[in-house]
Amino acid sequence: KSCLSAEGAGRSLSGKDAAMRDIPHLDSRVAVEAGIEQGWRRYLGSAGRFVGLDRFGASAPAKRVYEELGVTVAAIVQQANLALTGELS
Repeated sequence: KSCLSAEGAGRSLSGKDAAMRDIPHLDSRVAVEAGIEQGWRRYLGSAGRFVGLDRFGASAPAKRVYEELGVTVAAIVQQANLALTGELS
């Protein structure tokens, strides 16, 4: 499986459609968003993974909110590993 970093790094968010088309062999995709998943599914495909928020309304320092809602480095690594191995979560 290939990694986006070599071929698609540094592209702006506005160019993500082109970035995904330029790498058709890319099966393992993980999106990380400090917001909801809405809109990401079209870039992730059916096997893609998402790490982000599933609700609004949390009020606390960002680090605490992200930890409480599971937006952590550990969660990103876990989802990346699952995407690379094709395992279900």
